Amino acid sequence: MQKRKFLNRLSPNEYSLYGEIVMDEGYKWSDDDVCPSDVLEMLREAGGNDILLHVNSPGGDVFSGFAIYNQLMAYPGKITVKIEGLAASIASVIVLAADEIIMPENAYMMIHRAWCYASGNAEELSKQAEILEQIDKSMLEVYQKRLNHPEDTDRLKEKIAAETWMNARETAELFSGITVTKADKIAACAGAAAYLDMLGAKLPDGMKETDEQAQLEAQKMRMRLRLMEVEGE
Repeated sequence: MQKRKFLNRLSPNEYSLYGEIVMDEGYKWSDDDVCPSDVLEMLREAGGNDILLHVNSPGGDVFSGFAIYNQLMAYPGKITVKIEGLAASIASVIVLAADEIIMPENAYMMIHRAWCYASGNAEELSKQAEILEQIDKSMLEVYQKRLNHPEDTDRLKEKIAAETWMNARETAELFSGITVTKADKIAACAGAAAYLDMLGAKLPDGMKETDEQAQLEAQKMRMRLRLMEVEGE
C-alpha cells in the first residue's frame, strides 16, 4: 500500500503539522494525523537547513509527542514554528522544541496534566496512575526549560493543574522565544474542538463546535477510543 503524505511540504523547507499526534500509520484516521516517522522523513528531507513548521494540532499520543519533540531538538538547523490556531496538550510540548515560536494574537496554547483511558484491577490502575505522574513530570521539565522566569515554576504548575488556555500574549508572558504577531485567519483543523470537547477539555468561549461535521469527527474518535480499549491500549 502506498504511503500517504501527512506532513505537507508547502515550499522548500516549509512544512505544516496539522491534526492529531498518533503512534504510527495504523492509528491515522485523517490525512492530517501525524506520527514520529512522518517528522523523521520531514527532517531528512530538510537536510539540516533552517525550516518553518506551521502547527495547528489538538495534541494526541503523549509518547509519540515526546518522540517528535526529541527529533526536533536534535535537528541541527534552526526550527521556527508558527502556531496558526492551536497547540494543545502534547502539541504544546512539541512546539517548545523550536528555536523561535511565532503566534498570531488569535492563536492558543493549552497545557494540562496527562490523562488516559484505563481498565483493570486496583493494582493495575495504581500502576497507570504512577505512569501518568511520571509523564506529568516529563512535561513539566519541558515547560520549565522555556520559562521566562524560573521563579514562575509554581505558577506554571497551577496552570497545568487547572488546564489553562493561553492566547499568544499570555503564552509569550510565560515562555521564552515567542513572537506575537497580528491576528491571522486561523487555519482549519478538522474536528479539533470536537476532539478536545469529547475528551472533557474545558474549551474557551466561542471555540466549541456544534456543526454536523464536527459531530461526525467526534463520533469517529469515540469509535477509535473504543477500539483502543478492546485492544488493550
